Amino acid sequence: MTEAEWLTSGDPYEVLRHAFQDSDPEEFKNRKAILFVAACCSHIQMSSRSRVEKEAIEWLFAKADGDTEKREKRAMLWSLERASQRRVNERDALMAIHTSVSETRVSNFYAAAFLAAKRISQALAQGDKALEEKEDRIHCGFIRCILGNPFRPVTFAPEWQTTTVVLLAQSIYESRDFSPMAILADALQDAGCDNAEILDHCRGPGPHVRGCWVVDSLLGKA
Repeated sequence: MTEAEWLTSGDPYEVLRHAFQDSDPEEFKNRKAILFVAACCSHIQMSSRSRVEKEAIEWLFAKADGDTEKREKRAMLWSLERASQRRVNERDALMAIHTSVSETRVSNFYAAAFLAAKRISQALAQGDKALEEKEDRIHCGFIRCILGNPFRPVTFAPEWQTTTVVLLAQSIYESRDFSPMAILADALQDAGCDNAEILDHCRGPGPHVRGCWVVDSLLGKA
C-alpha cells in the first residue's frame, strides 16, 4: 500500500491489513484494534440506545484498557442476543454489536476487527451498497485517526508534554469529547511543537475517536 492509498482508501480490510503488518503486533492486537471496533459500534445510531448497547460499547472501551474478564463477555453476548429477539427492527444493529464483542480475540486480530466493522456497515446500510461503501470509508477514517500516517512517523518531544497539554489530552481521552482538539493544538504550539502532522490532525475535521494517535502519544499509551 502506498501513502496515497493509505490516506484515501475506503477499504477497511486493506487498511487494517497494512496497519497490522506495519505496526507493533502486540500493541495493535491488544488495544488499537479493539478501540477501532468500539469506535465503529459507537457510530451505530439506533432509535433509542438502551442499557444493553451502552454497556456493550463501554465493555469494548474497557477491554482495550484491560479492565474486563471473560465471564463479563459471556454475559454481554447473552444480553445482546436476548435484546435482538425482542427488538426485531433493530436486530441487525444489535447483532453487529454482538459480533464486535465476540470478535475481541487475539489471534488474527486485524481480520476479526474487519469482520466486526463489516457487520456494522452492512447493518447500517440495509442492502444499500452506496451507503455500505460510505460506512466503510468512515471506518477507514477511524483507523487513520487511531494509527496516524505510518508513512510519516512522528517523534514527540518531551518538552511538548506540559501540564496543560497532558491535562487536555487526559480530559479528551476520558470524556471522548474531541471538541477541544483545536485547543490542544494551540497548547502544543505554545509548548514549541511545530510538527504539521500533529497540528493538522488536531485541527482537522476528523473523525476523532478514542485511541487517537496524538492523544495516545501524549499520554504514553501508543
